[in-house]
Amino acid sequence: MLDILKFIRYILSVMAKKTFLIPAGCPACGGKLSVVETACDACGTLVRGRFEQNEFARLGAEDLSFLRAFIAARGSIKDVEAALGISYPTVRARLEKLIEALGLSPSSRAEDALKAELGARRGEILAKLETGELSVADAEKQLAELKE
Repeated sequence: MLDILKFIRYILSVMAKKTFLIPAGCPACGGKLSVVETACDACGTLVRGRFEQNEFARLGAEDLSFLRAFIAARGSIKDVEAALGISYPTVRARLEKLIEALGLSPSSRAEDALKAELGARRGEILAKLETGELSVADAEKQLAELKE
């Protein structure tokens, strides 16, 4: 039993010294991850809270690799084809996938605008409920209509 505890302590000490890439998504459900602690390598200061990752930090390894190749080729699809050994349609498809992942496609922007509008409307309904301008039944009805 003592040997197992020593082994576990050893593994934990090794892992504490290594740095790992933050996973692009939750390994269990694929959901968005939040960073809750960060540390200064120089002095050891810890900062805790809920921090959003930027859109590039949420990219998977394959998308990051493609993005690096695309940037190195200065956006030349022909050069990306040559560097990665893939066809023009494959480069275009991967570029479209990357654009979508970064939320830069027109459909993504439209969805974001719609989500923001729905969120604002929900907030208005809840504010009216809180001030007594709406009954609970009316608020439930209006919130249900938003989902449709």
